[in-house]
Amino acid sequence: ISVTIAVDGNIYVGKTIVPIEQVATTVAQQHETSPDAVIYLVVEDGEAVVDRGPLLTGTWDQLRNAGLEIFLVGAPTEKSEAHAE
Repeated sequence: ISVTIAVDGNIYVGKTIVPIEQVATTVAQQHETSPDAVIYLVVEDGEAVVDRGPLLTGTWDQLRNAGLEIFLVGAPTEKSEAHAE
């Protein structure tokens, strides 16, 4: 189950735009029908038109408070020195 915070500031569950207030309920319903599904929180790559920080933390908090296990998806932009070796 993918929850995407898009560059336009919308939050998508799958391909459906969902208001932040309904994200946890929507994901929980999908997870009930597919209990083995993994929940991925994705921050879409690109120049955002809104500050997505509050959307990310708000979405994360809602999902965690609903007792859902979440995996954050994102590619690092640079390798750190510790990982370069």
